[in-house]
Amino acid sequence: MKKLAAKARRLLAERILEIGHLPYRDTPIRGGPTRAQWALLRYLSRANQFSRTVSAFRAYYGVTTGTASETARRLVERGLLERRRSAADARSVRLDLTPKAWAVMKADPARMLKDLFGGLPASQAIALAAALEEVAVGFAQRQGRRAFGSCGGCRHFQRESRPQGRDRPGCTLMAVRLARAELHALCARFEAP
Repeated sequence: MKKLAAKARRLLAERILEIGHLPYRDTPIRGGPTRAQWALLRYLSRANQFSRTVSAFRAYYGVTTGTASETARRLVERGLLERRRSAADARSVRLDLTPKAWAVMKADPARMLKDLFGGLPASQAIALAAALEEVAVGFAQRQGRRAFGSCGGCRHFQRESRPQGRDRPGCTLMAVRLARAELHALCARFEAP
């Protein structure tokens, strides 16, 4: 049984790596975003307000500062990203997708994978997503890199009860209340409990 489990884990790891490359095989990219640009657009579309920076993208994908900065610069030039100074820290620049970028994201080669996962029952898809997030966090920790995750699994996540029975989620690290849309977004300040 142990050999079977080890073989299954190895096969799972190999399939995950293979699946990561599938959307780009034989896909014409003429005039569209490069793989690095797709990666940045995809990351920013999933990141929370505190994590939409060049440095967070660099840490998430493990690319150089130069590569991350150049990729962002090209997307700004193409009108796909906007740079915004942080209201809290004028030194920090946040990157936001423009309406044009959201339209381009409809052609993201990775959407094919999302569509294929549509055949899974919801309970399996949720369980698989949770398991893969746990693996990603563990992988980052083993490499001594910052782990990225979402609020629900973070030690800074706080769900405060209100008298009417409604919850008011917040982040104790950033001392802010969180919008419902950000609860499942990637966070660069994520810390496993």
